[in-house]
Amino acid sequence: MTSTETSSEQLAHIKSLLDSANFDDYVQAATMCQSLIVSEGRRPDLLYYGNVLVHDPTLEAKASLKLERFDCALDTVNSLLKLDPRESHVILKAQILEELGECEQALETLEAANCVSTESKQMSARIQQRVKQEAGVPASKRSRRMPLVGPEEQTLYASYVDWMKGEGAKLEKIGLKYFYPSYRGIVARRRIFKGETVIFVPKSAIITLRTAKQGEVGAQLVAKNVQLTYPNNSFLSTYVLSEQAKKESKWKVLFEAFPKSVSNFPAFFTEEEKKLLTGSPFLGMNRVAK
Repeated sequence: MTSTETSSEQLAHIKSLLDSANFDDYVQAATMCQSLIVSEGRRPDLLYYGNVLVHDPTLEAKASLKLERFDCALDTVNSLLKLDPRESHVILKAQILEELGECEQALETLEAANCVSTESKQMSARIQQRVKQEAGVPASKRSRRMPLVGPEEQTLYASYVDWMKGEGAKLEKIGLKYFYPSYRGIVARRRIFKGETVIFVPKSAIITLRTAKQGEVGAQLVAKNVQLTYPNNSFLSTYVLSEQAKKESKWKVLFEAFPKSVSNFPAFFTEEEKKLLTGSPFLGMNRVAK
């Protein structure tokens, strides 16, 4: 295989890495570009990719923004601004903040830098319009992707999300999705990569079996060694019911966000709905579950 063929294949590899939209591949492509530029000379095609990847100091922030790694993008652009507070860097920071939903901070960033370019003015006008549209909407509900819940539960869900974050939960990559009153779910709000932590919820924000056993009712059941048919469910159920009966409970925000109806759970199917499942082994399983 000739050196020309080798270089051609490597260049094709570099191009495929760039097309992968994966930041780690971008880094590998940059390394290959630098190596080829040194060994093969200043070829225009290699210089193009090499300059884009290595000599553009905003590439890492832009790549992170493209890949929706917003925290990484913000850290990178803040470092750039310390070295070179040019307007293009300020605009990039404002763009990242806007993507994060921090519109007021994005506007402050543009104003503090006295940005005067047409691009900055257009961005400022767009963000100001968004701020007006979101006026009165809880911060937890300002999503650049999708509304997290239905309108009738916005306040409850916003309070629940704020409470979770106050307990130390990390929820930036996911959102609570409202489908209909008895059906909610968790959805990804940004690209998720292998090895990343998708969601973190501390024990202090989870009602566990240990929590239930240490509750007022649970502790008595344990002390009296009461034998229960379904001990785990019984401990958790009694704990939730006893906490809900209190005027003030740590879990009040969580309970308020509970669905008002759980009729979609098989255990609560009506007799007519069960008839539709005649012949299915699911009916027997459902009786055991109840």
